[in-house]
Amino acid sequence: MISERYSLDEFLDAVKEMDWPDIIVAASREVEQGERRAYGARGAVKAREMGIEYYIDEVGRFLFFIGQGMKPGNVSDWEFESYRPICENLVKKGQFIGSVPNFL
Repeated sequence: MISERYSLDEFLDAVKEMDWPDIIVAASREVEQGERRAYGARGAVKAREMGIEYYIDEVGRFLFFIGQGMKPGNVSDWEFESYRPICENLVKKGQFIGSVPNFL
């Protein structure tokens, strides 16, 4: 997993310089690995106590946004704002799909 502490900020910081397809792959893997860790592995109870379920949801919302180009209805303003550096880099590279968010 990219973020062993289940931190969205840590994950976003790790992927902010990646190209669009690589971000999709990294976020998909993070969700998949998180689900395995939360439900099917030794230490799953501890992972859930550390907040992995919420982290999986956060990365999933980001994955929806970056894959569809639309803000998910259940994302907070703070969380959406944290996507800004990634969006700015993708716009500079000409790789952002969908409409550009208002904060750019």
